[in-house]
Amino acid sequence: MLYATGFAQICSGTLNTVWKDDFGNGIAQMAPIPSPGITNGYIYQNNGVQPGNFTIVNRFDYFSFWHVIPQDHTPNDSNGYFLVILVIDGNPAVPIFYDVLVDNICPFTQYSFSTAAMNIDKPEFPSDQTFTFIISDTLGNQIATWSSPALPALNTPEWKPMGFSFSSGNNTKLRLQVKFTETGFNDFAFDDFQFSVCGPLLDINSPVTGNTCTDSIPLFSVLGSGYANPVYQWKKKNAAGILETIPGANSVNYVDRSPGDSNFYSVLVGDGSLFCPIVASKQINLSAVKKTNVVTTICRGLSVEGYDKTGIYIDTLKTVGGCDSIRTLNLTVTSCTAGVINKYTPVFNINPCNNTLTTGATTRSLPEILLISMPAIPCC
Repeated sequence: MLYATGFAQICSGTLNTVWKDDFGNGIAQMAPIPSPGITNGYIYQNNGVQPGNFTIVNRFDYFSFWHVIPQDHTPNDSNGYFLVILVIDGNPAVPIFYDVLVDNICPFTQYSFSTAAMNIDKPEFPSDQTFTFIISDTLGNQIATWSSPALPALNTPEWKPMGFSFSSGNNTKLRLQVKFTETGFNDFAFDDFQFSVCGPLLDINSPVTGNTCTDSIPLFSVLGSGYANPVYQWKKKNAAGILETIPGANSVNYVDRSPGDSNFYSVLVGDGSLFCPIVASKQINLSAVKKTNVVTTICRGLSVEGYDKTGIYIDTLKTVGGCDSIRTLNLTVTSCTAGVINKYTPVFNINPCNNTLTTGATTRSLPEILLISMPAIPCC
């Protein structure tokens, strides 16, 4: 079944892009290598573009007939390329300008196709471009088709999103074809052809909000209806910004017991397997926290920070502005004998001339002092 409305991409749930052609990026204004998806009916030019040909550029600024297009559509894509087709009374016998085979399709899965298009003609060269998108199996049987609304010439050019949803049927490969359905002044740009899995709604909730102080972050996945046998996998970005699989984190929920200052999580959910999952992500930033681990042993009768029994103690120390540090104390309490007690060295000062003895400790008073008989020391 096919769903489409106007320019909007149709998917009421969560999208996970599994294939994308964004034409790459580069410093040179024109891409040195054409896209493999362009059909043989059009000639690639990398030194300007003439009617009936195409180019792939990161900026389009040729002649006064067309708008200047300063950048591509792809978000956060420095020097990103996009496709420009100049038809201008093009040959209607070669209307298909893009044709590509997409691999690794999951059978019987709901997908969304999307792209962004732009009319680069100025209003004095009026054109109302329309396009037809065709998705077929490898034998040529059409799975879905969709014709876009007209894309009019504007005073200020705009990237217009286009898209629709379809079921993959019993296929692991699908062919995407795009053709224009109008001739005349018909000059346009495209970017970001992509297929995305369209699954149930998926989100991540946590009671921990940003810029708070905590030594653990509980995460709860929230999955809408639609998957009969949901399978989960949690991931987290490491210090290098690479998303890594968390071993054993295969449940609906996950608790991170060693969060850092910046924490980016993703949960992948599939129906029966994780071959074609949907994904939800969440960023949680904590207040800068100094973490200290202390391992120490003391004698019975002493204490460390108020603790006098063997155990592990975790204290969160707060300032007026929030969390300052988290201290973990691993304390062992033992029976002690005479000698050096808990790293505190007794000091004995003996004066045999006046028969006096003074005692003390290098840091603090000891709970007990062992008296030792000593031989007589001659007085000078």
